[in-house]
Amino acid sequence: VVAQSSDDAQVKRGRYLVMIGGCNDCHTAGYAPSGGKVPEAQWLLGDALGWHGPWGTTYATNLRLYMQDLTEEQWVKKAKTLNARPPMPWFNVRAMTTTDLRAMYRYVRSLVREPQLADLYSRLGRPDDSAEAIRIHDLRQHQQRMLRTTLRSPSAKASGDQKK
Repeated sequence: VVAQSSDDAQVKRGRYLVMIGGCNDCHTAGYAPSGGKVPEAQWLLGDALGWHGPWGTTYATNLRLYMQDLTEEQWVKKAKTLNARPPMPWFNVRAMTTTDLRAMYRYVRSLVREPQLADLYSRLGRPDDSAEAIRIHDLRQHQQRMLRTTLRSPSAKASGDQKK
């Protein structure tokens, strides 16, 4: 059994890799626009913001759900052969060492799973019925309002991150 307490050295290394690897930029709602000021309890739950291009629309996966049914060995194998649609930098994940991939796995698995929010994010872009589509649309609208508010906040203006 793998120790996954928050004081485990591998969990700490995984947290560091998630931060510097930019995982939260896409996989955590509001992370990039807020300058990383999102509580860790909300990290890696996926995002309602879709990335649209010639490939279609891509939504950042809820990594907590993605890894919950994978063993560490399965994760390493998947990561080493990963091929994903933009903007996911799958080539960077493939280039990571096995030790670093194991640390990331242990960090993600150490996070508390929040079923209601996590399960909703896991279905984004794939609504089963019109009521679900409305809920997803409302969530996206709410997030867009929050992001606009964050970008206009006094702290954003003070740091010089506002549009000119």
